[in-house]
Amino acid sequence: MLAKWWWRFKTEKKGLWRRIVWAIHHNSRAWSDVPAKISVPGPWKNIVNIRSNMENVNVDLTHAVSTKVANGLTTEFWLDNWAGSGPLYKIFPNLFKLEIEKESGF
Repeated sequence: MLAKWWWRFKTEKKGLWRRIVWAIHHNSRAWSDVPAKISVPGPWKNIVNIRSNMENVNVDLTHAVSTKVANGLTTEFWLDNWAGSGPLYKIFPNLFKLEIEKESGF
């Protein structure tokens, strides 16, 4: 069930609940495609931690959840897995550091 919420966070970009979670947990100094602040208590930490729990059984959620570029309104260039090899911010971290608009879409 936790993996479903992780997936929903990655796919429901315009949802109010997702924007609230992003506003609370996002840290511009430490980028993550599914962010969580250690100082904020609640169930969101369990949802974010499901990624490492799944990796322990050889399931990589980052690669399992991908998006297809269509009109570009729901795909984030750096943060979504649209190229098939994982999110570009993880593949090209030095280039990502230079990007000014890290949440930009296509």
